[in-house]
Amino acid sequence: MAHVILFHSALGLRPGITHFAKQLESAGHTVKVVDLYAGETFEDYKLGNQKWFSIGIPALIKQAQEACKDLPDNVVFAGFSNGAALAEFLAATQKQAKGALLMHGALPPAMLQITSWPKNVPVQLHYNTNDPFRNPENDIALETSVREAGANFKEFLYEGATHLFADPDLPDYIEASAKKMLERALHFLQLL
Repeated sequence: MAHVILFHSALGLRPGITHFAKQLESAGHTVKVVDLYAGETFEDYKLGNQKWFSIGIPALIKQAQEACKDLPDNVVFAGFSNGAALAEFLAATQKQAKGALLMHGALPPAMLQITSWPKNVPVQLHYNTNDPFRNPENDIALETSVREAGANFKEFLYEGATHLFADPDLPDYIEASAKKMLERALHFLQLL
């Protein structure tokens, strides 16, 4: 079973993130959920992003790295949206990384100052096809880096035009897609 460290989106540690973590735990995985906002949450992307960027990327990365202290070996870094960028960064830079599970977020590794992807760290990425925050060029840049390293990369696209489609308390929620994403995420973790 996997050890997962999970980062929330710019909207904060909403119940949907906690619910996702509990579903992973129900399948036998150990999950550490990191709250970067000390309990503050948002329902509006604009306000959430203002909070995210008011803290600043360097400070958020530092918080994420602090959360990784004393973790066991073989950790899967996971995240939703902005939190996926943190998971991507840590999966590429932490020696205990076993995989990256990215929901609704990917950046070109060069944007995160990642010069090469580790060869033994597979990536699974999930997006709605018409997600308003998705940039397919970012997905391609990440896929290229991962595959060039010899690691496995798999992107799953779902029908829809919303962003955080797995959060049942948001209007973005798409139940069938959320269930399929969970199924695929559990399969990914099982293979590691």
